[in-house]
Amino acid sequence: MRVAGLGAGADEVFSAPHTVREVEARTTALLRRVISDDPSRVEVEEGLVVDIGRLQIERGGRTIVLTPLEAGILDHMLRHGHRVVTRRELLEAVWGEPDQQACERTIDVHVVSLRRKLSGGTGSQRLIRTVRGRGYRWGA
Repeated sequence: MRVAGLGAGADEVFSAPHTVREVEARTTALLRRVISDDPSRVEVEEGLVVDIGRLQIERGGRTIVLTPLEAGILDHMLRHGHRVVTRRELLEAVWGEPDQQACERTIDVHVVSLRRKLSGGTGSQRLIRTVRGRGYRWGA
């Protein structure tokens, strides 16, 4: 059930019995991820802040600029949690009605660039996972 809940996009799943203090602590932890009144600015992991509205990410005190397409892909993935999103779904979310020029491989090129920017050039842990034959999933 927990895996199904997380797979469906939940940020947190826990089962009864639980105390009011536990619910408050978990809620506080989730709210800590939102670090301003701007819902497009979110700390997605310690030291990595995504600001979709300003087309940038911040990591280790550095600001890294995103292209509008990279920001659109990242925004869509973050909104869908750990659920697998297909290339076609990303195309439709970012381009609207994709034309002949926007093919599914275009997404792959932008994901490679986005991965590089998210890792801070270190090549460390991948936050965007490839799900073979299906698409991509956010999360380590």
